[in-house]
Amino acid sequence: EPDVPPFGVLAIGTDPGVRGSGAGRALMLDAEARARARGHETMNLVVHTDNQRAVRFYEQLGWVRHPDATGTWTGEMRLDLTKPRVDAARGG
Repeated sequence: EPDVPPFGVLAIGTDPGVRGSGAGRALMLDAEARARARGHETMNLVVHTDNQRAVRFYEQLGWVRHPDATGTWTGEMRLDLTKPRVDAARGG
């Protein structure tokens, strides 16, 4: 059985008028559901390290910072799809 490559998220954005409404969360959960349905074991994305709002958003959805080979975090984040969904912000 060949290894399934990670599922990458290139970009996500919402209109400023709907921020905080759950639209971004719904987009990310849909992407996660699609990745799980296709048998992916991980998802990854890159976020600007100074975009703390986005970093917190992803971390609340269970994403973790993934440092480079030198131990420096340059914005790469990963989500382990082999684990059950844990959402710190929403309790599930």
